[in-house]
Amino acid sequence: TDRAGLFFPIFLQEMTFLGKRVFANPKNKKVQEEVSCLITFLFEHSNRIQGQDMDRNKFIGEFSKFAFMIIGKSQKVQIGELQVYKNYLGKLMDGGIESIYLIGNEKIQDFINQVSPDDFLNEYNYILYKKENYPSKLKNANGNFLKVRTYLLLIRKRNIDPFLSNNDEV
Repeated sequence: TDRAGLFFPIFLQEMTFLGKRVFANPKNKKVQEEVSCLITFLFEHSNRIQGQDMDRNKFIGEFSKFAFMIIGKSQKVQIGELQVYKNYLGKLMDGGIESIYLIGNEKIQDFINQVSPDDFLNEYNYILYKKENYPSKLKNANGNFLKVRTYLLLIRKRNIDPFLSNNDEV
């Protein structure tokens, strides 16, 4: 868990959401397979080199559907370029993602908060679920881990029934 660094809070939160969904049927093999895939997904991202873009930032399983946005390209933050981030966030929301984690250095948390104002979230039927600052580690080009302070803002789709998978009917 120590090497998971930046994405460890995402893992814990998704396990909490997943636990609520599978409470009635904890021995489901699909759940075990999905958790294994989720761990692999987050492990790959936690081992990327600082600043390295990854092809995938979404995890779409039967029980867990989340994405994350790493916010912090210094040029965009310095000029206050929110629209690029808002456009992408809107695409994720339109795509059925249940949880979206906005992540960046805690020094730019005010900027990150501006990416998802309440009126914008309401338009897409999402809510601000959690804000958190935490220590994490990033891998530099030499393969060494740097300690950093990270800010995480979690937004979540409204009215998700935690006891149904998407294949269940109401």
